[in-house]
Amino acid sequence: MNLEYYESEANFLFVKLPTTGDELFEYLLTKGFIVRSGEALGHPNGVRITIGSKEQMLELETNIKEFLAFNKGV
Repeated sequence: MNLEYYESEANFLFVKLPTTGDELFEYLLTKGFIVRSGEALGHPNGVRITIGSKEQMLELETNIKEFLAFNKGV
């Protein structure tokens, strides 16, 4: 997965997307993940992701890849 992100020293990352953060937020919510859309932060094409366990992050990565492949042909 080749997405841009902002460097962070906190327990979260802000990731830039080729789609809106709202769309990814809605999709991930159906999969049991809650992220924060960048819309409220003034960055509509991004999401803030809190770092979880290795297993959680691998599952989240799989779900994001599926979403992007289905919605944008990535």
